[in-house]
Amino acid sequence: MKSQSLSISAPGLVSVLRDIRTMQRWEILRRTQRGHTVAELAAESRSTIAETQDSLDRLEVVRLAAKQRASSRTKQVVYRAAMDRLIISFDKSAEVDRGLMREVEHGMREYSRSVIDGCSSTQRPNEKGRVSIHGVTSVVLTVEDACAVRDAFRSAYALLVEAERRARESADSVEKVGYHLTFEMRELDQPELPMAEVFMVEQAVFVENRNLLCNAASMVLSPRELEVARALDSGKSRPQIARELGLSQHTVGTLSKRIYRKLGVHSRAELSTRLKAA
Repeated sequence: MKSQSLSISAPGLVSVLRDIRTMQRWEILRRTQRGHTVAELAAESRSTIAETQDSLDRLEVVRLAAKQRASSRTKQVVYRAAMDRLIISFDKSAEVDRGLMREVEHGMREYSRSVIDGCSSTQRPNEKGRVSIHGVTSVVLTVEDACAVRDAFRSAYALLVEAERRARESADSVEKVGYHLTFEMRELDQPELPMAEVFMVEQAVFVENRNLLCNAASMVLSPRELEVARALDSGKSRPQIARELGLSQHTVGTLSKRIYRKLGVHSRAELSTRLKAA
């Protein structure tokens, strides 16, 4: 198998892409890269035979899945993903394509909202070690910083893919927890007013989270101090930092002392640990 590109306007494709459950069944086929009978896929996707067969029929129509008929070797009909990487192309200048993309995005948001709402109503109280974070904001960025944020999202996605692979391949004895992540970055026609910075903290872990937020380097240091702290953490010398930030070496020295005092550290090693803890 190989990567395959399809146009967003391909007949029936958007309807299938919007059907999250059908695409989840396709993802099982893609990841395992082996043939599945309807019964096997139904069991893995925790769905009925009828639901699974309907999904497979639709996937086959839009050529995302291929059916392999029963033979003396396979004995039963099996289905495989038709590609190992699916890329959807669309023409941003075409109103029809933009409308189709909006349909797909709307379907994804609806599904994401339902997962998040379900999670909020079923969370177990006072459970230690849960790792959950959420938030939404509107910001004004330079084009350079916007590109850096976009690249950070891409890196985070690559990290997620690899981390999930390790989790799924790890032994059953290893503790694993399911998470739902959604992120979106949109260029706006004009800047929005800044959103209020409010932190929602679960009462059971209020002290722990409050201390983390209040003591985070980004909360304790000024933007310029944080910039110098990160430069120090990267191993740059004070003369290098002065040149790159357009400051005098004396100013960098003063800022460095202030950073160490505010964070309660005495060496670059301690500074690095403190920044990572934040």
